[in-house]
Amino acid sequence: ARRKIHRTLAERMEEAFSRNLEPHYETLAMHYGKSDVPLKALEYAIKAGDRTAKVFVNDVAAGHYHHAAEFARALGDKSAEADAYFRLGRLLYGTTGDLKACFEALERAEKILASQPSSAVLVDIFRYKGWIVRRWGDSKLASEYFQKGAEMAEAGGHEAALPGILMALARTKIDAGHLDAALE
Repeated sequence: ARRKIHRTLAERMEEAFSRNLEPHYETLAMHYGKSDVPLKALEYAIKAGDRTAKVFVNDVAAGHYHHAAEFARALGDKSAEADAYFRLGRLLYGTTGDLKACFEALERAEKILASQPSSAVLVDIFRYKGWIVRRWGDSKLASEYFQKGAEMAEAGGHEAALPGILMALARTKIDAGHLDAALE
C-alpha cells in the first residue's frame, strides 16, 4: 500500500509540475525510490545529484549518486551503476579534496565497466585516476593510467578525449624529469 501511495504522489507531482520538474527532482527521487518504479527513481536520483552538485551542496549530491547506484544495481543496469559512481568520483575530485573516496568511487565504476573496454566513461575514469595518483606523487602510476586512457580513447573512437589525456601524460613525464619520454 505504501509503495502505491509513493508512486501516486510522484506521478501527481510530475503532472502538477510538468513545466518545471527541476526543483522537485529530490522529492521525485525519494517517492519513486519508495515505490515500485526503480527506473524513475534512478532517473531522478541522477538528476537530483547533478542539480545539487551545480549549487555545491556536495554531501547531498553524493547521497543522490549513491542512491542512483543502488537503484541501478537493483535494476541490473551496470552502465547506469558505473555512471553513478563515476559522477560521484568526479564530484569528490572537484569539490571535497577527498582523493581516497574519489579513487574508491572510480575503482567501483571501473570494475563494473571492465567488460566494456571501449566505454567513454572508462576513458574518463583512467584520466581522473591518473590525476589523483599524480597528486599523490606517483608519476609512474599516473603515466600508466593516462597511457591506458589514451589507448582506450584511440581504440574506442573517443578521439575528443585524446588531447587532454596526452597533455596530462606529457606534463606528468616532464614533472618526473623525463623530458625525452614526454616528447614521444
